[in-house]
Amino acid sequence: MAHVLFAGADVRVDPELPDAAWDRSRRELYLLRPDVARPLSVDTSVWPRPESVAGELGDSLPWVGAEAVRRRWATSPAGRSDRSVVVALGVVAADTRARQILAQQRGIDTEVTVGPSWRFLGFDIVDGGISGLSNCGFDEAERGGLRARWGRRLNDHGLFTELSDAISFKAVTDKRVPEHAPFEVWGIWIVA
Repeated sequence: MAHVLFAGADVRVDPELPDAAWDRSRRELYLLRPDVARPLSVDTSVWPRPESVAGELGDSLPWVGAEAVRRRWATSPAGRSDRSVVVALGVVAADTRARQILAQQRGIDTEVTVGPSWRFLGFDIVDGGISGLSNCGFDEAERGGLRARWGRRLNDHGLFTELSDAISFKAVTDKRVPEHAPFEVWGIWIVA
């Protein structure tokens, strides 16, 4: 039985704002759904932090709760003056052994407790911060088949809504991008 464990909280640019960095050629190379208005991801190269975050919060850590990050950001001068959102991140432990490894190696051992006002964005496929879903380019030979099979399973954020789809695509990504394998499945929520 899979468990989603709290891996930390972070601050990201408001997902409603346009992102000029995602031009047509970047979308074609990196996205299975090039029509996604603004791709969202655990990967800060895909969905960046606001410039004002640098030095304010540090890295997302499993022992710093999402509400603590939200309160700290809301009371900081930068947090009051920009359009940003606080996100909670959770890594999926597929079984008891994976859960033990996350606890021992990274201190990740608490299940995500979703707040009543949190909004689930979807599941990403990540290796050490690099998204296998939106930051490991798809070459022309594989692009069509992968888009046909997986594109319709992605939501308007370019993320998987169904955990089973994310787990299946993780296995595909492990084989497709072996230099970054093994990947993990991560959930993302906006903390409102």
